[in-house]
Amino acid sequence: MENNKNKNVIITGGSRGIGKAIARKMLELGYNVFICGRNKEELKKTKQEFILSGEIDYFVLDISDREAVKNFTAQWNRPLFGLINNAGAWKEERIDELEKDVWDEMINLNLAGLYFLTKGLYSKITTPGRIINISSQLGLNGRAGFGPYSAAKHGVNGLAKCWAEELGEKGITVNSICPGWVKTQSNIDEIHVFAQAEGKTFNEKFKEISDTCLMKRLIEPEEVANLAAFLMSGEASGICGKIYEIK
Repeated sequence: MENNKNKNVIITGGSRGIGKAIARKMLELGYNVFICGRNKEELKKTKQEFILSGEIDYFVLDISDREAVKNFTAQWNRPLFGLINNAGAWKEERIDELEKDVWDEMINLNLAGLYFLTKGLYSKITTPGRIINISSQLGLNGRAGFGPYSAAKHGVNGLAKCWAEELGEKGITVNSICPGWVKTQSNIDEIHVFAQAEGKTFNEKFKEISDTCLMKRLIEPEEVANLAAFLMSGEASGICGKIYEIK
């Protein structure tokens, strides 16, 4: 096992879902973990849950707030080994619908926030170091009604490729992970909403969605975390600018 003591890792959106699973895995591997998000109570609860697993702390940060991101990155004064850009959310809006202000929200949270946070922190990343973007299957493909979200996630993958060209020679690897349907509470809640809207039972809708997945099931958050852990490790020191789909 690698000695990861004193390696600081920031995980955005680290209090639930994929981010929480990644935080748990990073602690198991000995990293010092810092999670951030918008909900202080969720962050505090996650810290208390993991406090016996290793060094973990949290900070409240809305990455869609550019001024808050600027202030945070200016004040960060620790060496940083890894940045895992996980925070994000999705909403639907079709091209033929009335404007619901979804575009700005999706771009600011899923793309601009990630961009400005990374831009503000990259100079504090050690060499070697790691940047991992958690994108989406819709960063590779499209789906009706998900134009703004898909555009943002395509952008996330584009940034990973560009940053790999810029930072790879310094020993900082940059890669993206594109999960499909993951069994998080937020996705389970959405499946309930879809089922109700379509007049189906939850089990019917769950099976319908599962059948679209390659293994006919939803991916577990821990499976995404395992891939992130590998990309963070020394064994992945030669992997840079790659986009990994997991579905």
